[in-house]
Amino acid sequence: MATIDGFLLSGRSDSLGHADHGAAVAYRLRKPCQLSRSDEINGWIVESAEGKSTIVARSLQALDRRATIAAGTESIQRYLDLLSYEQSKVSELADLGDDHVLLYTNAGRRIVEIMATEDMVLGVSMAAVAYDRDGNLMPPPPEPSAVWTPALRFYRLSQASSDLYEAYRNLWLGLEVLLSTVGAKGSNEGERKWLRRVLGEVAARIDMRALLPDSRNLVDYMLLDQYERMRCYLFHAKPEDGMEAPTLPDPEALAVAYAQLIRIWRHIAQCLIGVRQGAVGVVTYEGFRAMLFSPFSSGLGVVYSDARTPPSKNETQINPCGAARIELDNTHYQDGAMPGRISVSASLLIEQRQSVPELWRFGCEIGREKILFCVGMIEGGLCLSGIDQLDILQVFRLKNASSPKVSF
Repeated sequence: MATIDGFLLSGRSDSLGHADHGAAVAYRLRKPCQLSRSDEINGWIVESAEGKSTIVARSLQALDRRATIAAGTESIQRYLDLLSYEQSKVSELADLGDDHVLLYTNAGRRIVEIMATEDMVLGVSMAAVAYDRDGNLMPPPPEPSAVWTPALRFYRLSQASSDLYEAYRNLWLGLEVLLSTVGAKGSNEGERKWLRRVLGEVAARIDMRALLPDSRNLVDYMLLDQYERMRCYLFHAKPEDGMEAPTLPDPEALAVAYAQLIRIWRHIAQCLIGVRQGAVGVVTYEGFRAMLFSPFSSGLGVVYSDARTPPSKNETQINPCGAARIELDNTHYQDGAMPGRISVSASLLIEQRQSVPELWRFGCEIGREKILFCVGMIEGGLCLSGIDQLDILQVFRLKNASSPKVSF
């Protein structure tokens, strides 16, 4: 059976009598858990252990990837709610929407997926000077005066948050203040109608296409992807008649939505309200793509090892000290799906092997020399017994040194 950090993920049943679980999700907590406990939440078994940062939920249902993330994450959130109320033990999930380990079912096959996101912090330092016609250094022009708007209070609260859901709520509240400055909501105007009108005014005044996925229309994107799929789920706490209690949005989708929304937010604040932009030395999305294309085009592979050595910055091999090195197949490089995000994925068919080593370290290699480009680690190790396939999804996210926080 597949396990992570000593917790059962499952997979196919074994001789020890473990049941065949078709769905599981594992996250890390911000701090090690303060007690050992196991609860059944909506048909999911959720487990934590004192002193460990891993938390796991598993189900006997054979669920696909999206359903596993949605139902498993919600079960873990409810488990943590109960711990907070019953035991006064408050825990938060770390890197929600960025990192996870999944077990899900696709066409009857059990697949384990590791998703990891690495922020690539880049910056450009530059200075400009001006001389007059006689060659004398001219004093720099005065900076524009500070422009404050009430929306900045919500922006600061959003950036100060350690919780992705809370950060998004505050950022959206700030957006509503910004949009109210552009065009106030009429007394008899519904919210959706007002948003459509005022976002149309924004789109008419500034070009937002470079900030939107696939250069989509601003109004359609904001109403569908942000308002309906994210904002409404996070702000509507009362279930309607005949509905189940509302659940939080998929964290993976919410993390992407937050990163998109904050870029749109800042562009509106700068162009239409006059808020100073601050530092401007940035690496563009195209520059980021070009920077990674060069090393990745020289040869790219995804590997893992059972080496238990914690990763360090100067390592060049996935398997120090002669540990096992397993190379995955079908490496796929994708860019352009979302601005500032590039992903590398690969898979390993385990059903064709009698056994495989435990997975502790994983990463990407480049070039003929197979130099280690990045490396991550699974705390406590990942045993891959009882499954059919391993997938690794490594996401590289551009983070300019002067850019706002987008991971929580």
